[in-house]
Amino acid sequence: MAGLLLASCRKPDLLLCGPTQTTTAPPTTTSPTPTTPTSSISLNAFFSKYGAAMQRRGFVIGQGQPIRTAGGAALSVAGVNFVSSTNAVAQDSAYLYLREVYTVPQMVLSDLPTMSQAGQLLVSGGEFYMQVRAASGQRLRALPTASSPAQPVWQSPVPPEQDTTPQQYWQKPAAEADWTLLPNVFVQTVAQPTLVAGPAYQTTMLLDTLLYRNIDQVWRFYQGSATLGTVAVTTPTTAANETRVLLRPVGFNGLFRMRANSASGTNLLWTAALPLGATLKAVVLQSVNGQLYVGSQLFTMQSAVALTPPLTAVSEAEALAFIQAL
Repeated sequence: MAGLLLASCRKPDLLLCGPTQTTTAPPTTTSPTPTTPTSSISLNAFFSKYGAAMQRRGFVIGQGQPIRTAGGAALSVAGVNFVSSTNAVAQDSAYLYLREVYTVPQMVLSDLPTMSQAGQLLVSGGEFYMQVRAASGQRLRALPTASSPAQPVWQSPVPPEQDTTPQQYWQKPAAEADWTLLPNVFVQTVAQPTLVAGPAYQTTMLLDTLLYRNIDQVWRFYQGSATLGTVAVTTPTTAANETRVLLRPVGFNGLFRMRANSASGTNLLWTAALPLGATLKAVVLQSVNGQLYVGSQLFTMQSAVALTPPLTAVSEAEALAFIQAL
């Protein structure tokens, strides 16, 4: 497994703005083909290359030294009991494999949006991939017992643009899945945390069979009896999995991934239902035969919004700069 290398590996996870919204029917679209290609990479390879790095952190089981991450977070496993898939108690050393995502550009580059299974946009206090393995490579999970009741404690920095509403704990089994709420796991905001520089979020980190964790809250625009409108984005048709259509809520730390609804000729139509009055930016990323295209369009959510963001062929460096400016 690539994650077992001692060195960190890269993995999934020019501001070009189009005109403001239009509610007219979108025209047939095609990606403009440059005379000389400026990039040669698939979208998944691009995410693998520029997404959040996989970190490997060694620790001694049962000892109190916290595990610190590149993003300024820390995990305390003092006194925590770890077992194998057969419930054999693990001894000696183990390794934590971790990816951490805190900002919208990191969410885009790591292909890790913040959408609940109910189809709602979540505002993120941090998304994390976590897995513990023994030195042999065998996967481990934390299992509190009567004699060893301690559980892993996680503290991570509060990201910029994060709302002050109380956070919740979400999880999912795979990167492509949507987030599921765990109602009985609580997240605290700590002004003076013991493991990291404050302010920070603190929670019990369930190191079990699920890989992805998220400290999130439902976007406040859904509160009360929010009325939803429909946004439809038209893009050129591409090969499978070579287009991402994303909605970035302006001023909030979250990312909504749209899904293709229908195809017509050379067009794909992507739709979503979101609260009226919210300001968002539609973001399109495509790879056509290795050539990258990007485009964006700012809009305010109405009862029906139709968008066709203009696309520009870019190099890898230009695509990276475009995403980092979102």
